Amino acid sequence: MEHGLQSVLTEAATCAARMPADTGNMDAIARKFQWLHKDDAIGTEKLSEGTCNFNSDTQRLERARSVAGYRKGRVRMSKARAVLWDMDGTLIDSEEFHWISWRETLAKEGIAISHEQFLASFGQRNDSIIPQWLGGEATAERIARIGNGKEELYRDLVRTHGMQPLPGVASWLHRLHEQGWLQAIASAAPRPNIDVVLEALEAAHYFQGIVSAEDVHRGKPDPEVYLAAASQLAASPDRCIVVEDAVAGVEGARRAGMRSIGVSHNGNPLPADIVVQSLDLLDSDAFDRLLARGAA
Repeated sequence: MEHGLQSVLTEAATCAARMPADTGNMDAIARKFQWLHKDDAIGTEKLSEGTCNFNSDTQRLERARSVAGYRKGRVRMSKARAVLWDMDGTLIDSEEFHWISWRETLAKEGIAISHEQFLASFGQRNDSIIPQWLGGEATAERIARIGNGKEELYRDLVRTHGMQPLPGVASWLHRLHEQGWLQAIASAAPRPNIDVVLEALEAAHYFQGIVSAEDVHRGKPDPEVYLAAASQLAASPDRCIVVEDAVAGVEGARRAGMRSIGVSHNGNPLPADIVVQSLDLLDSDAFDRLLARGAA
């Protein structure tokens, strides 16, 4: 099975197109999916022919309906309240482990990078970072090999040394869970990295959705990652609050039609609706107040 949001949409919509009429309005949905407008967050996608099994593909269809309906008003989303979390720099301080793994992996390739170069790329997708450093020597095979090696080393560091949540994160995850908020991770990190971090934090049970680098085609500030996360939760964008530490992430939240809380550890300005230096400084009613502001 292919991975990624567009492939899910293609498979699910093709499945819908081949469902019998007695499945209700699914065939009508399929017709609406014949192509997705180029201005949609998920991009233009001509749907191909194919076959499917109704029972096995229903979940993918429901997900496709949710995402595709955001910009066309086709889907009635739930009134659930949702928080979409960035991971690196927001839930955890992973900078040192990423720096070590990039430095050592690239050194094996005969490439030296400065700490400043690393910081300038931090939070971006590997397929965006590595070509910048390889230049004309960047091939698909080499990019994949370097990226995989770096991520394997990063996960080994997490397993060996552990990982702690940033101040305020653990209490907010628990509080939001107790108050009935849905929570998802919306990250540019590979899924295995997210899994190993959640295991180290013992926090997987707080999240009803996870969107990783494998699930999207465009990185932040494109809103795709947030819309995909919201669709997993069946939450409307105007009922979602994004927690981010980077300008690109905050801008992506704005493009997705979502409110945001910015965590600026160094005190630099972020264009978020609420900005704090640490989540343990966030007012106890901050999420409810921000959601109410969006509804006003």
